[in-house]
Amino acid sequence: MLKEGVILVRREKEPDLLGRLRFPNLWLAAGFLLVSLVIVLSLMPHPPHMAQLRGHDKLGHFAAYIGLTLWFGQIYVKARIRWTIALAFVVLGISLEYAQLLSGYRSFEFADMGANAAGVLCALLLVQTPLSRCLAMAEKSVLRFVN
Repeated sequence: MLKEGVILVRREKEPDLLGRLRFPNLWLAAGFLLVSLVIVLSLMPHPPHMAQLRGHDKLGHFAAYIGLTLWFGQIYVKARIRWTIALAFVVLGISLEYAQLLSGYRSFEFADMGANAAGVLCALLLVQTPLSRCLAMAEKSVLRFVN
């Protein structure tokens, strides 16, 4: 629709991008950097160690995938898109484990895949809570500080 030289686009009842975000492309870019970081850390020969506790790496896997899914779940609000993103992260976790197997210098573990998937599923639950507004609140706080 054209009105006074400005193209107005009808907004859907439930938009793809969270309407509260003023800079969704910035958040998407940061999200893809986080995905890249997970890929690099998963495939590097000697990743940094979090602690000397048995099974600590499962907590790292869980945290990485809950973080990724929660991040993108704040940007996209449609349930169908969120489930697609969740499936993509589960596939990413499985693929990275098989890539580790093929690398010859990293270990393959089904438990890592389970920790990744558990993180994704927990994030799907968390995006149904007020945590799904963290990025919007961060924007609001920064904009209030800048203005």
